[in-house]
Amino acid sequence: MSLWEMLKAAPLLSQPPLAIAVNVTVFVAVLLIVASVVIDFRDYHRQNREVVHGDRSWVETGSMTGFFVVYYLVVRFRLGEVAMPYAVRSAMIVVGLALMIVGAVFNVVGRLHLKSNWANQIKIYEGHWLVTTGPFSVVRHPLYASLVWMFLGGALIYSNVIALVLTFGVFVPMMYVRAKKEDALLREAFGARFDAYECSTGRLFPRMPR
Repeated sequence: MSLWEMLKAAPLLSQPPLAIAVNVTVFVAVLLIVASVVIDFRDYHRQNREVVHGDRSWVETGSMTGFFVVYYLVVRFRLGEVAMPYAVRSAMIVVGLALMIVGAVFNVVGRLHLKSNWANQIKIYEGHWLVTTGPFSVVRHPLYASLVWMFLGGALIYSNVIALVLTFGVFVPMMYVRAKKEDALLREAFGARFDAYECSTGRLFPRMPR
């Protein structure tokens, strides 16, 4: 058997092209997010910066991971999966893949712009700066927004109504609670500069032009 025949017989490559695109995209997107979080935690524990303002929230990496586990189990065991006509399902998959890709890239680029300002809990460090560039010029909380987009993309890809309800009924409120606390702390630290920034950006979704 030739190498090409062996590759074609592999479980992944024996699937339809759209299924291959789904499996590869979802795997790479999740891998990027997990790797980025691990790197952030590594850098977070290495730095030695004084915290000048801080607040605690139950919404942090642990609770987000818990949500991801529940979401994964729902999708994995196809709970809430809805049958759709092929054309509709294909369109949903394409849109979902786009959201997954944009979300993953937005998240990673947002972390690069945030740099050492990242923290598991809500903190303002000595020398902290107000990040308004890159993804932060689109929304104030791109790391949270991008995860919302990715979970929405997953719900569309797998045509799963429970995953959709979990995204908007549980995860979006979680992100709103966390983001609101962060906004309050940033306003306290940066005053009028943050107020001006807030007027030009949405919290989790881009602000519609007036």
